[in-house]
Amino acid sequence: MLTNLIQHPMLSDYSTVPARILVAHLIGGIPTAYLGGRIQRGIYIRQFGNGNAGTVNAVRTPGLRSGLLVLVANAAKSAAVIGIG
Repeated sequence: MLTNLIQHPMLSDYSTVPARILVAHLIGGIPTAYLGGRIQRGIYIRQFGNGNAGTVNAVRTPGLRSGLLVLVANAAKSAAVIGIG
């Protein structure tokens, strides 16, 4: 009886939800603008521009190339999270 319950399709779908939420949260928490500024220019991006570690500040401070890479990295993060769901 218990093995039938564990193998039930509805239960198996919902049992992975907490892990999916955790992984999505961790992926979304990757600071791509901070990493892009630090790797490409060696700067702490929050000390420049508007103080926000985002795509717009990455375009304004290190330049268009860095901003576009941050934008692509953020889109890849979003696609990864959607793929998990």
